[in-house]
Amino acid sequence: MKQAYINPKFVTLAVIIIIILLPIFCMKREPANRFPVISLLSYRFLINDETELRSPFPEPSRLIINNESVEGWSIPDASVLRFSMIIHEGGILSCRLGITGDFLASNGDLIFKIDFIEKYTDENRVCTDRVKNTFNLYEASLLNNPSLRDSWTQIDIPMTNSHILYGDLRFSVEGNLENHPELTYLWGAPTLYFPDMLEKKNILLIGVDTLRADMLTVYGEPQNLTPVIAEFAQSSTTFMQNRSQSPWTLPSFASMITGGLPSRIGATMLSWSLPGRATSIAEILRDNGYATGTVCSNTYIGNSSSGFQQGMDSFWYSYNVRADVSIQRAEDFINRSKDRDWFCFLHFEDPHTPFTPLPEFAARWCDPSYTGEFKTAFTEDADWKFSSTVPPEADIDQVRNLYRSEISYLDSSLAELFNFLEENNLMDNTLIIFSGDHGEEFYEHGAFEHGHTHYDELVKTPLIIQGEGFPEGEKISDLTGNTDIVPTILRWLNIPLLDDLEGVPLQDVVAGTVPDDRIIYGEDNIRGTQRKYALQWPYKCIYDYSDRTCKLFNLEDDPGELTDISSLNPEISSSLIYKIITKMLSDKSTFNVWFMGSFIENPHLFTGTLRVPGGIDSVLPFALSGDDTWTLEGDTIIFSITNADPSTNVDKHFVIVPSEDADTLEIEFLVDGEIHPEKLFPLGTNVSAESNSVSVKLTDFPLVANIPTGENAFSGAMYVWGILGLGEILSRNELDPESIAILKSLGYIPE
Repeated sequence: MKQAYINPKFVTLAVIIIIILLPIFCMKREPANRFPVISLLSYRFLINDETELRSPFPEPSRLIINNESVEGWSIPDASVLRFSMIIHEGGILSCRLGITGDFLASNGDLIFKIDFIEKYTDENRVCTDRVKNTFNLYEASLLNNPSLRDSWTQIDIPMTNSHILYGDLRFSVEGNLENHPELTYLWGAPTLYFPDMLEKKNILLIGVDTLRADMLTVYGEPQNLTPVIAEFAQSSTTFMQNRSQSPWTLPSFASMITGGLPSRIGATMLSWSLPGRATSIAEILRDNGYATGTVCSNTYIGNSSSGFQQGMDSFWYSYNVRADVSIQRAEDFINRSKDRDWFCFLHFEDPHTPFTPLPEFAARWCDPSYTGEFKTAFTEDADWKFSSTVPPEADIDQVRNLYRSEISYLDSSLAELFNFLEENNLMDNTLIIFSGDHGEEFYEHGAFEHGHTHYDELVKTPLIIQGEGFPEGEKISDLTGNTDIVPTILRWLNIPLLDDLEGVPLQDVVAGTVPDDRIIYGEDNIRGTQRKYALQWPYKCIYDYSDRTCKLFNLEDDPGELTDISSLNPEISSSLIYKIITKMLSDKSTFNVWFMGSFIENPHLFTGTLRVPGGIDSVLPFALSGDDTWTLEGDTIIFSITNADPSTNVDKHFVIVPSEDADTLEIEFLVDGEIHPEKLFPLGTNVSAESNSVSVKLTDFPLVANIPTGENAFSGAMYVWGILGLGEILSRNELDPESIAILKSLGYIPE
């Protein structure tokens, strides 16, 4: 056998490359597809100059300055944080410095420093306690740099060392801190990255709140309301039959950034947030080296307990700001991240109520002859969404035109964003996804606003994508959903798809490899009875759980969904209802107990017990505050809960999973220490209890209870309802006569 010859020069070169690159690989906490970026948020670090690591280590938290939250740490009183790490030539250390509070120059200066403490290593390249060198990487005087105060400051430090350094990265504040007791020192988003080794493939996800598809020129709006978006569509692929997964903001955007259905990821009106167990696209991309940022103006996304912050280096939120402000914030983030791959989720609120368009846009799109009360604006004071009276047609037309005026303003603002991307040569290496969370109803089906039905004026949303692999100017009529956005991003970046994604990569839709009988699902109402839908072209089934009725429409023949054909097509209706139930209803039964806030009363203290004879499998509390308490003792929950403060927009509640075969919830309670049965609505309806001691069974409830709406929903009361799970027998997705018979016997499918 002939012996292979290996050139010694190649061996030497290989060894050098390994020596250079191995420490960089070792710094990563886990393998990633993007290389090389190291987020120090996951590092263990030292407090002060101790050689021993303290345990438990402080966890990073969201730190807020001027509406922007950054994940990081508040510097402890001892004023030093230290990371043990390795640095290499060519890297850039990036972080955000924040200082808040009153600074009095007369009390002395403070110096903020970032140093690297090089250590000697042993024969195994493990750092010893011996200090070899100290390199100052950054230093700033607070007295001489007033811009550091009350803002986040971006710091990018090139690593110019000529060899690998082992040691500690140290962030410190020097000076007489006792003279500045009002100051707080924050350090966020520390990252070490190597710009020359990055591919520079960026993601811009534009999500518009309350934008129905038929308001865009590219979707057939006849008056050229949105010429900027129309021009963008000419260089993009437009998906003509896209649907959102919910008719209101939180679950819809949660599906958009996770790729899962609201009930599967737990982002519904029962949780009022995106739970931590759900994996967002930002988490995936940050683990793969991306700078991640959100700019938003909706409270359901932006509030501190929303859950949308997970995976975000930077999260900027200001309620209901106009598009030009949001665009400027997004550009700031992109500029800060220009040397890295970045992901930006840019949310716009402009088409959402209240409709208060700028005068030049209202003048362009509103009827000048209109003389009613909504001449220049429609505010929530009108409260149409809870009224059963249909307003005069002239008022409806005017309010619709105010809505259209807001969309026109948004469209004109987008020109600045697209120009910015073009001027910075970002168009060719950025995947731009334009979509919406839901639409708006103007009494097409007897109601106003959104969140209550699943007709297409609420769930048919735009989806336009520009980037490599998406043909310019092409319009695709295949069914798609917002759950397709996450798998599309992952495919575009060659990152493996997660196993539990609901959607498919839109590249497959473009290629025509997705089955024609695909089904798109949607669910969750914020008001009204609970409904879910399934769309399998051309049939769309909307199923109402409260009265177990359905409506079936043929969208090809009846795009306005005006003629219910369910009675003429019982097999199609039963098939789609079955798919809805087995897809989106939990296998487990639950009791749900809400402590709802009031806009007309001060908060009340609810105390008492919740007992499930036969046992409790688990309890999930949501949105409880620091003064609330509860304990689980055997089959009984003992609680002391103050009902929600309306300023938080979040109602506190328990989800109680009973043990197998347990089906009863026994409630005893007091309100502010007194008996008030009128403060308990035990069956999820607007009928209050007759006693402060009540017992309910799962079978006492509709299959999914009618969730209270209107004024009674804000009475500062405790609401209870039960949801009967189907169990494993109906977990199959196949349609078979036995399962249909079971569903009919339970009342899920009408006879």
